[in-house]
Amino acid sequence: MRPYTLRQLETFLAVAREMSVSRAAEHLHVTQPAVSMQLRQLEEALGSPLLEPSGRGIALTGAGAELREYALRVVFHLTELDNVTRSLPRTH
Repeated sequence: MRPYTLRQLETFLAVAREMSVSRAAEHLHVTQPAVSMQLRQLEEALGSPLLEPSGRGIALTGAGAELREYALRVVFHLTELDNVTRSLPRTH
């Protein structure tokens, strides 16, 4: 079983895209503390920091940049899977 969730990956991707926890929270329609908690849990599960302070904002660490590439592919493929399964004939 994976030590992280899809929600954590999606939250991380929103932060990586926005380069801001507060803007990611707005985009995800959740609170800033909820985003921070998801990020903290993901970092703990992976055993590595994903973000670091940079000037007045944040930046991805090396591990964060690598995770972003994999997480983008995972979310893309799961979205494709959702689209395919929606088009399958239903038998009820």
